[in-house]
Amino acid sequence: METIAIIHICSDSVKMIQIKLNKNNAYNLVEEYTEAIKMTEHLDSNGNILSNNISSLINILKNYKTICDSKKISRIITIAGDALRSATNCDIIVDLIQKRIDLDIQVINREKEAYYNYLSVSAFTGYENALIMGLVGNQLQLIRMKNRKQEAYFSVSVEALDPKNFDPSFSEEQIRLEVASILSTIPWLEDVQDLPVVSIGEFMEQMAKISIIESSYPLDILHGYTTSLEQIDDMYQKSGSSSPSQLKHWEGFFEHNRNSFRSQLFFVSELMKALNKGSLCLCSKDVKYGVFYDYLLESKILIIRSPLMHSIENILKIMELDALHAFQIRWLSMEIFMNLKPYLDMDDVSDIDLNNIVNTSALLHDSGIIINYYNHHHHSFWVILNAPICGLSHKELLMSAYTASFHRKNNSYVDFEKYSSLLTKKDISIIEKLGVILKLSESLDKRMDNVVKNIDFTITDTEVIMDLSASTYPDMELRDAELLLSDFKRVIGKDLILK
Repeated sequence: METIAIIHICSDSVKMIQIKLNKNNAYNLVEEYTEAIKMTEHLDSNGNILSNNISSLINILKNYKTICDSKKISRIITIAGDALRSATNCDIIVDLIQKRIDLDIQVINREKEAYYNYLSVSAFTGYENALIMGLVGNQLQLIRMKNRKQEAYFSVSVEALDPKNFDPSFSEEQIRLEVASILSTIPWLEDVQDLPVVSIGEFMEQMAKISIIESSYPLDILHGYTTSLEQIDDMYQKSGSSSPSQLKHWEGFFEHNRNSFRSQLFFVSELMKALNKGSLCLCSKDVKYGVFYDYLLESKILIIRSPLMHSIENILKIMELDALHAFQIRWLSMEIFMNLKPYLDMDDVSDIDLNNIVNTSALLHDSGIIINYYNHHHHSFWVILNAPICGLSHKELLMSAYTASFHRKNNSYVDFEKYSSLLTKKDISIIEKLGVILKLSESLDKRMDNVVKNIDFTITDTEVIMDLSASTYPDMELRDAELLLSDFKRVIGKDLILK
């Protein structure tokens, strides 16, 4: 077991995450720190970072190093991007930190920064192909990902967003012209027309936070949140308002420079319009997580081939859940679901992946036990909804949580009305059907010994006949499943016969 600290020196803050890596290669975030600093806001005439800002940086890093030493952190990885890279006295500062704190700093170039951003999106989102858009300060990155591989990247400093020469009365036309100029220099943009946009970086997170608040979004989850172009335009209009009621949710988002924040909003809006994109999905796992995954790759610890399955298996390990039982329930659920699917009225579902919901709810149906065994199906709802699951849309995550909460004989107590802005009547009907399937699967592994080995299905207009093959006679399983017959008939619309 080891704990790894990753420190990222940004232009306006210094951040640190600590991730515990267990012997079974399961890992989880255990601490996160952010200290504000404005290193590059004021430079001297030669482009040097000022001495007082250098002192502030050293003090922050010294405190972080003390925390790491007290927790016996086995490895500290410290990176810095444009915040140090662009300063004339960068090398002097790096040497000074190494001598005073014994901390090595990797000053990464834009290509490496883009690579870490790509790694984060590849490892922690469900996208196979995407256009990755990062905006940190005035640094824009566009990355084309295909089959989870980085195919091309582009990085540029946006003059209109540079805080050093920022004009408070910025011109919208100036930004439009710069967007057009930037995009005209990227030769591979014609290959991204059909790609979804995944956003990454602190400004994109701030934008998502505001959107969540302004829209009264029912989930407080940043990772995977989708912001529409209309919402961005609405934020831009509100950001220029002088009405306190219009800005009541905005405190802290542009306390240093409202015009700079507004110009970033307008830039993102114009960029999306020029790319003909209507929305962007946030990856909240930023450069630091890319650094962590790169460490796992270089150490040959693991390769993440499926972010969804990897994150679920990681949760099973961290929570020390019964993996054999979980995978048996997954197999049973998928067998029953795939055979019943033609009769479940789900053919017109296009905005969710039903297989993802079945897999997630089945594998994590018992996750609520980590809170309390009693009523753990209720607790599973909240655990799944708040667990670090990657590769699901928010609707899929919510539907997985609901489905898992139905896995016992009593129903989920969570009110659908709370999430009515995300779930349609059709979605609720699907949840109830998948919930019955999960209940039945749980009954068929009542002894948790994988007794059922195969199921032959015969489905008629009125009946679902399941002929079980088992290692021993499944008397306990059959008795438990008989308690579901009325629920099955009510929800699925057919009589269930078990043999």
